Amino acid sequence: MRYRLILLLLLMPGLVAPMQAGIFGRKKEKIDPKARVPELLMILKSDGDADKRARAAEELRNYDASANPEIVIALIDAMLNDKKPNVRAEAASSLGKIRPVTQQAGEALEQAHSNDSSMRVRLQARSSLLSYHWAGYRSNK
Repeated sequence: MRYRLILLLLLMPGLVAPMQAGIFGRKKEKIDPKARVPELLMILKSDGDADKRARAAEELRNYDASANPEIVIALIDAMLNDKKPNVRAEAASSLGKIRPVTQQAGEALEQAHSNDSSMRVRLQARSSLLSYHWAGYRSNK
């Protein structure tokens, strides 16, 4: 009886592990940046749904801006020109997190901080500008 209990205790982790792997161990499919980045840029520039544009601006921060310099340009354009404050704020947040820092993005953050009509966007631009300064950005002013 004792040996059966020991055998059962030794085999139990092997019986439980495959079940857990099927539920919790599922790997996410890798997303190809060459396909996803242009898709997100198109959504950010032209989708009629402001929430989709904001989510696109948020997701773009996860991609390498040095390999895809159009990301920074599109985020700057969205932050300065989009009609909806939530899209502009999300673009400002993403610009603050993208590395390496660029003078163009820093100046656009300063402009949004000074001139945007929405307080939420101005506060987000200020916060992003602060993290941008910590990462090495220096203003021309």
